[in-house]
Amino acid sequence: MLGGVGSVLSFAPLIFILFLMIALLEDSGYLGRTIVLVDPLFQKMGITGRTFIPVILGFGCNVPAIMATKTIKNRRERMIAILTNSFISCGARLPVYLLFAGIFFPKHAGYIVMLLYLFGMFIAFIASLILSKLIKDKTPNSLIIELPPYRKPSITNVLKHAWYHTWEFIKRAGTIIFGSVLIVWVLASLPLGVSYGSPDSLLGQLGHFLSPIFAPLGFGHWTFSVALIFGVVNKEIIIGTLGTLYGVGKSALFSTIPMYITPLGALSFMFFVLLYIPCLATIAVIKQESGSWKYAILQPIGTISIAWIVSFLVYHAGLLFGFK
Repeated sequence: MLGGVGSVLSFAPLIFILFLMIALLEDSGYLGRTIVLVDPLFQKMGITGRTFIPVILGFGCNVPAIMATKTIKNRRERMIAILTNSFISCGARLPVYLLFAGIFFPKHAGYIVMLLYLFGMFIAFIASLILSKLIKDKTPNSLIIELPPYRKPSITNVLKHAWYHTWEFIKRAGTIIFGSVLIVWVLASLPLGVSYGSPDSLLGQLGHFLSPIFAPLGFGHWTFSVALIFGVVNKEIIIGTLGTLYGVGKSALFSTIPMYITPLGALSFMFFVLLYIPCLATIAVIKQESGSWKYAILQPIGTISIAWIVSFLVYHAGLLFGFK
C-alpha cells in the first residue's frame, strides 16, 4: 500500500509546475485575450472562443473545467464543451505519461508527452466539429467579451494557486488513492491461501476476465486491465494500482513494468489512458452541469469506444511498420 501511494506522491513536484504555469497565464491577464485570438479557429468548429477557458482549465482538472462552462450562455456550445473536455489531458494523467514514457522512451519522453497532449486536443476539436453538426441550435454564435488589463503576475497569488491544487492532489493520494490501493491490496490477497497478486486472486480473476478486451491493443496482461478499472476512480491510481500489484515503489516499477508490456504496447496504453472513461468526479459533474443522466452515461461509453479504436490503430500501425 505504501509503495502504491508513494509512487503517486513522487509526481507532486511536476503537478505543482503544471498548475504554476496555468496560474501565470491567468494572473497576467493573457488568458482572457487568448479567447479573442482563438475565436476564428473555434468558429470553424461551430463554437466560440469562450470554450477556450474550459480547455485550458482541463489541463489542470476536468472537473472545474466543466463547471466553468457555466459562463457559456449558448446551450449548444456549452453541451459541446461539457462532452469533449475529458479529451483534454488533466494533471492526473500526467504521472502515467511520465512513468511509461520515461521507462520506454527515455530519450524522447518529452516529445511523447507533448504528442499525447496535442492529440487529446485534436480529438476534442474533431469531436466538437461533429457535435456542432449533430446538436441543432438556431441561436447564432457570437463573441462579446471585456478584455482584462495586462498586469504583472502576483507571485503570492500564483504560488497560492499552484499550491492549492497541488495540495488537493496530495490529499487525493492520502484519501481516495490510499483507499483504492487498500482495496487493490485486499482483493489481491483473497481468497486466503493464494499468493499475493497472483492470477488466482480475486483481482487476478477479474483482470483475466477483462484482459481479452485489451489484448488486441498490446496490453493484454491482467494487471493493466485492473489498473484501468481503478483508474476510473482517479487516473493517478493507475500507477498506485500497478505499484501495489507488483509490491514495489516508483523506482522498482521502471524495471518491473517492461516484464509485462512492450514499448509499442506502452504507447498504445498511454493513448488509451488519454482518451478512455473520465474519472468518477468528472462523470458526476457532467450529470450536474448537463442536468441529465443520459449525457453522464453516453459520454463514458463514447470515450471508451474512441479510446479502444485509437489504441488499436496505434498498436497495429506500429506492428505494420516493424515496431514492437
